[in-house]
Amino acid sequence: MDEEFNKDEHEFNVYGDEARKELTANDEIESDEDGFMQGYESDANAAYCDNCKKVLERDHIEKDISGDHYTFCSGECVDEFERKRKTE
Repeated sequence: MDEEFNKDEHEFNVYGDEARKELTANDEIESDEDGFMQGYESDANAAYCDNCKKVLERDHIEKDISGDHYTFCSGECVDEFERKRKTE
């Protein structure tokens, strides 16, 4: 067991001290990783506009209407939602 660890021949232990140094030295996110994370962030625990059902971005509108809490993707959706409720 005295043989030197070769990353190419063995599975890389991401929890070891050597891995921590390497991972923090190379902490740049690649473009494909960034795209994956954007997809993950938008689908994981996604919230949807209560009017058009579009996945909400970071910037969204929250509004209490008749004692209920709603979220919307835009001011236009707020207005349309309130118009629909008045006609019901």
